Amino acid sequence: KWMRYAEAGSEAVREYDWQAHRAIYHRLIKEITLPEIAPSAHDRLLVCDIDNTLLGDRAALREFLSWQQDHRQNVVLGIATGRSFHSAQAILAAENVPTPDVIISSVGSCVHWYDRDRRRFVEDAAWSNSLLRNWDPDALANLAVALGLEPQGFLEQKPGKASFFVGTADVNTLAEDLRRNGFVGETVISHGRYVDLLARGSGKGAAVEYVAQILGLEPNQVVVAGDSGNDIAMLRACQHPIIVGNASDGIRDHPALAHAYTARATHAAGILEGVQHFRKAGLW
Repeated sequence: KWMRYAEAGSEAVREYDWQAHRAIYHRLIKEITLPEIAPSAHDRLLVCDIDNTLLGDRAALREFLSWQQDHRQNVVLGIATGRSFHSAQAILAAENVPTPDVIISSVGSCVHWYDRDRRRFVEDAAWSNSLLRNWDPDALANLAVALGLEPQGFLEQKPGKASFFVGTADVNTLAEDLRRNGFVGETVISHGRYVDLLARGSGKGAAVEYVAQILGLEPNQVVVAGDSGNDIAMLRACQHPIIVGNASDGIRDHPALAHAYTARATHAAGILEGVQHFRKAGLW
C-alpha cells in the first residue's frame, strides 16, 4: 500500500511540474488563436463521462482524441460528469483534452455550452432555472442527515443538487427511505460511497436529452458512454449506450441496461469500440 501511494504521489508531482504546466498553456493558447473550424453538419452527439471512462488510460485517450479530431465537424462532443464544472474543466485541460462543445456537470444539474465566437463557456440558465421549482435544500439536508447521510463539502452543493457520503445510511433501502419521507427527486448512488440527491427531472439522462433537443437531434443520433452508478440514468435513457470494460457498481448486469453495448476494452478505448459497433451496425 505504501509503495502504491508513493508511486501515485510521484505521478501527481510530474503532472504539476513546470514542463507539464507550460504544455497546458501552450495548448490553450493554440486553441484560442487558431481559426475556428465551423461545423458543417452536426448530425450526431457523443456524450462521455470523465473519470474511468474518457480518462484513465492515456494511450487510449490519444487514440480517441485522434478519432474525435477527424469527426469534429459532424459529431458534437459532450461531457457528462459528477464533477463540478470548474473541476471538469481543470482535469480535461490537465489531460490535454480539447474543449468539448458542451459540459454537463454536477451529475446533470448544470449545463454549459462552449461559445466558439467568444471562446468561452456559457451556462444554460433555462436548464438551471427549471430545476429550482420546489427545491428546498435546507429541508432536504435535514432529511438526509436524519437518514444517516454525511454532507460532502460546500463546493459540491449546487442549486438542484445536494451531495452526501453514505455514512450510516442503508444503501439498499436509501432511495425508498427518501421517497417515504417525501423526497420526489432523483437519488444517484455511485461507488457505494457517494450519494447525490437531484431535483426532479434532472440528472445526466435528462440533461443529455435536453442537449439533444437543443441541437435538434433525434434520440437515435445520440451515443453515451459511462462506467458507474451515476451514469445509469444516462445509459438507460439513451438508445445507444456504451458501458466501458472497466465499469463498476454492477452496471454491466443492471436489468435496465440490457440494451447497452458492453465493451471489452477499458476507458476511452471502450468508447471507441462502442462507437465502432454502432457505426458498423448502421445505428449511428
